[in-house]
Amino acid sequence: MLSTIHTDEMIVCGKTLQGEDKRKPLCILNYNENMGAIDKTDMLLSSTESVRKTIRWYKKVFFHLLDLSILNVHVIYKMKTGENIPLLQFQIKLIKEIVEKYQKFRPRASSSKNIGHDAPMRLVARHFPSHVEKNEKKNKLMAKRCVVCRKHKIRKETTYKCAQCNVPLCILKCFEKYHTQKKY
Repeated sequence: MLSTIHTDEMIVCGKTLQGEDKRKPLCILNYNENMGAIDKTDMLLSSTESVRKTIRWYKKVFFHLLDLSILNVHVIYKMKTGENIPLLQFQIKLIKEIVEKYQKFRPRASSSKNIGHDAPMRLVARHFPSHVEKNEKKNKLMAKRCVVCRKHKIRKETTYKCAQCNVPLCILKCFEKYHTQKKY
């Protein structure tokens, strides 16, 4: 080990099986006495690390520093509020709040994967109903399952959608519910 703080002094720290004195460098003993916080930080970060395998070292450093910052904020949050929230739940809560505050509105492409995802801008932007796309072969509107009805396990199809959110919605109750309630 290299250290500019410690000398090359060897300290007796016990006896070996042969009866000889066991000796360790001072820097090792000092490190072992004070390493508890580092190990706990590594343990807490290991379960929620955002670092991924990459060739570029600076990405690893950036994401590690981001993880450390979130851990520090989590500790401060627990001290200030007294709420004992797990780190993973805290991260999810933090991410949701950041997305709700800074997300720019972008219309989503229509697909079955996107239906039902929570988009914070659906509650504040202006929304207007429109018809879903026409089926070119049959020359009539294609009916799709309403997002709100689907969430409540009701099978109801509609030919209307929100033009901005690009999600199918029943025109009467569901359209208003989707755009005014956070948990529709």
